[in-house]
Amino acid sequence: MGGLTRELQVFEDPWVGRSRTILKVGGTFFLVVGVLSGPLSTSAVWVQPDVSVVMALGVTFLATLAALGLFATVGILNFVASAGLKRGARWGWILTVLIGLLYTVSLCMPFGLALLYGMLNERTRKSYTTIVEA
Repeated sequence: MGGLTRELQVFEDPWVGRSRTILKVGGTFFLVVGVLSGPLSTSAVWVQPDVSVVMALGVTFLATLAALGLFATVGILNFVASAGLKRGARWGWILTVLIGLLYTVSLCMPFGLALLYGMLNERTRKSYTTIVEA
């Protein structure tokens, strides 16, 4: 029974807070990109003289749905991981490590490395991988 509960260990760890901030910023970025990339990617349809307005609206709508499906999913996963970290849940830690790996192999490499370092340093790793009885 010695030691702090997992929630208190997580609350006292500064890397959990930093990682949650990175996840929130990343989630917001992906949601904004999902909303804007559909209309921006179909902007050339609107200047074609032989395309009707209904066709241009349909293409823009479908492209926006596809972009939201892709980018919003990643964005929502960021917010879910942040909530899991706040609760001290092991699944939140695992999801954050996976998101950090995804970020590391993309253009978001600095954020991915920060997430991986924050989650895999000894103090944070022990907080999420050891079983603590309240």
